[in-house]
Amino acid sequence: TTNCTGTPKSCTPLWSGTTGGAVTSSPAVLAGRVYVGSTDGRLHTYALTSPPAPTSTALASSANPSVSGGSVTFTATVTSTGGTPTGTVTFHDAAATLGSVALTNGQAAITTSTLTVGTHPVTADYGATATFAASTSPTVGQVVDPPAGTLIVDRNHPNCTNTGTGTAAAPFCTISAAALRATAGKTVSVATGTYAEKVTVSTSGTPTAPVTFTAAPGAAVTVTGGTNGFSISGRNSVTIRGFTVTGTTGEGITIATATDITIAANHVTNSGQPASGLTAFGIKATGLTQSRITGNITDHNSNAGISLAASSNNNTISGNTSFANARGYVRAAAGIDVRNSTGNTVSGNVTHDNEDSGINAWTGLNDGSNAFVDNLSYANGDHGIDVHNATDARVVANTVSGNTDSGIEMTTSTGTILANNISADNGINSPRTSGNIRVDSASAPTTTVNDDLIFLRTAGVMVDWNGVRYASLTAFRSGTGQESRGVQADPRFVASASADFRLAAGSPAIDAANSGAAAQPATDFSGGTRVDDPATVNTGIGPVPYADRGAFEFRP
Repeated sequence: TTNCTGTPKSCTPLWSGTTGGAVTSSPAVLAGRVYVGSTDGRLHTYALTSPPAPTSTALASSANPSVSGGSVTFTATVTSTGGTPTGTVTFHDAAATLGSVALTNGQAAITTSTLTVGTHPVTADYGATATFAASTSPTVGQVVDPPAGTLIVDRNHPNCTNTGTGTAAAPFCTISAAALRATAGKTVSVATGTYAEKVTVSTSGTPTAPVTFTAAPGAAVTVTGGTNGFSISGRNSVTIRGFTVTGTTGEGITIATATDITIAANHVTNSGQPASGLTAFGIKATGLTQSRITGNITDHNSNAGISLAASSNNNTISGNTSFANARGYVRAAAGIDVRNSTGNTVSGNVTHDNEDSGINAWTGLNDGSNAFVDNLSYANGDHGIDVHNATDARVVANTVSGNTDSGIEMTTSTGTILANNISADNGINSPRTSGNIRVDSASAPTTTVNDDLIFLRTAGVMVDWNGVRYASLTAFRSGTGQESRGVQADPRFVASASADFRLAAGSPAIDAANSGAAAQPATDFSGGTRVDDPATVNTGIGPVPYADRGAFEFRP
């Protein structure tokens, strides 16, 4: 009956009336009602109910397999011998709820485009009503393939095979197997795992249809144990993104004679060994042109973190962090090393605690016009930025601090321009060279320095120029005529002890740069535009009189 609650059940009658005496006859049933007398002289009426009718729920997919990013519709059909069920169906992807939908004529449908690549156990749960019992559909294994042109690699998948086609249901077991099939426009998407192999890129892409190797969304992918993690030679239009490359006997990533290459957001560490004849760069490029090495972390490699050499021209090296690289047996490993190449822009990088200099600008006398801008270089074992044997280097708007030897050094170089840099506390108690800026006799005649901010927290060599060591900017300016707009003052970093080299309020670097200097960047280290500080009088010159010196723009 209806209206029954509690334990034991207590049922509220639909109607009760007084009979004037005890009723001892059996209950009577009429028109769906049951009439029950009692010894208390009353007659009660209750509604008759039937138990909920059993149901069955079926589930169908509009497309199985479907494609990642594309929509798929799941339709639940609920049937019963007791009529057409009403109520709600809830759709589940394993423990996750896709949504709830009301039944219409016994059916409910939901459409989604959010399923990731892989196999999803989808079910439909019909909730009980007073009339119909609950039921759950059998599981539909919804296979979601990658978009057209994507090859899947998943060494941990039970059905992985290196002889297949790289689908979600049967992915490749190795990245190398996918590389053999990765033609122009193809993307190799690699699932979480450690892949003990050297991946050789065997085909080229085009500028509009590159060959791409990438860690799958959210995946942690490690490539280890080979001569190299990735090797690109004689190929064009290739992207390597999102991998950890470690424990290679040679370079973690090596590129030779290639163009339109993107090496992005990788972590390259522990390449080679710190022993003579066994060292290796983290990322090494020779003969690389019109390419990008950006957003990578290179650390604890046995040679420089990033090496650009042998006519690697017109590339961008940006947003990388390179630290703790060391040969171990001799001081030689830099954070970023650019040699014998021209037309490159090295910008927005962080180099620190490397065995040798943060950035080596050893470009070669037959090469030049490389720009080193918006970089932060600190606590390196040699210089912050070392310009050697170079032509027309542009060293502009960098922050260089606390390096063992001279902060920014020029030796046997011609046509170097320094402007808008902050060079502070470099070469203090150095065992070798000193000075926030050092220019040797071979470089001094053609080197121009101006608009820089220099500072020492203790007395020492402020500038070493043409073999003369100047203890102050005033003395240097008087002796050479250089740095007419230079400033000697505490740059007021936010917290240099904890490597926060942003400018604090009141810094003399604020609104003081020459924005018309050669190679002056329009944006700062973070990619932000120049900002005028209303609390600071503009002493800058050029088209933007409020640009700041150093790599970081103060943002009030």
